[in-house]
Amino acid sequence: MEYVPYSLRNKPAIDVYSYEPIPQKFKNQFIKIVKGFLYSTDFSGSSNKFFSNIYHQILDYHGLKSLPSAGYLEDTSDRIEQYLDSLEEITLVLDVIEICCREIYWAANWHFETNFYSTVPAKAQEGIDKINSRFSQNGLGYEFINEEIIKIDSQILHAEIVKPVLHFIHNADFKAVDEEYRLAFEHFRHGNFPDCLTNCGKAFESTLKIILTKKGWEFDPVRDTAKKLITICFEKELIPKYLQQHYTSLISALESGVPTIRNKDGGHGAGAEQKVIPEYFTSYMLHLTGTSIKLFTDAYQAHKTL
Repeated sequence: MEYVPYSLRNKPAIDVYSYEPIPQKFKNQFIKIVKGFLYSTDFSGSSNKFFSNIYHQILDYHGLKSLPSAGYLEDTSDRIEQYLDSLEEITLVLDVIEICCREIYWAANWHFETNFYSTVPAKAQEGIDKINSRFSQNGLGYEFINEEIIKIDSQILHAEIVKPVLHFIHNADFKAVDEEYRLAFEHFRHGNFPDCLTNCGKAFESTLKIILTKKGWEFDPVRDTAKKLITICFEKELIPKYLQQHYTSLISALESGVPTIRNKDGGHGAGAEQKVIPEYFTSYMLHLTGTSIKLFTDAYQAHKTL
């Protein structure tokens, strides 16, 4: 277990995060973790290839010919470190962090598949855990999970809703939901709120269609709306009837939540008057989507055991 110094043990709990700027303290901690991962495992002999992959991805995604020189006796990792230090635009900073984390993630997967006794997978997970811990310790509302950085608003909501949903849908059966919900987070992180709403709606509808398909319950995959899909789930008692009767507003809340918001604000053209969708509303949508997906996937899991 990682040692936690006195200053952090006695720091007030954080449930309201900041998002920018990324402080130099975090950048220093991040680079130290990445280099520490490389030089503490049997992957250290491949460090040049590791940093070369990161270097060329940065050049590609940021449209650069090269990264600035870091001085005499420099290596690729020094250039990446200096470039990260020089960045101020939050999305570019997060790009570099995400690219590095993805390389750690893929290094772990490759070594696990080729060498069962490799130390790389365990060290990679330790490194990712440390990076996420540093995000939290610095009060930054980001976390690297399942190959990408996502933006989080509340520690409680994130821990109890978003993370369980992301872990559950990260499998072949719910691949479409996984892609759509993650894309919603990606649009949210970049401020593309209408596209975020659209993908939230898609993720919720995909969840319902997958569950109905898995259960063998008849529906029209082309014509049936989310409202119709919800109705079928309730008619088939995916949610027990006694709970439906107890929570009389449950169907109404689901029908008027994710699908309606998407239809009104994200699923159609803007028309002559451009609508401004605020961040707080989009954040609500993300968590409403997560809550709705969790409700139905939890019910689906419970229904399988009956």
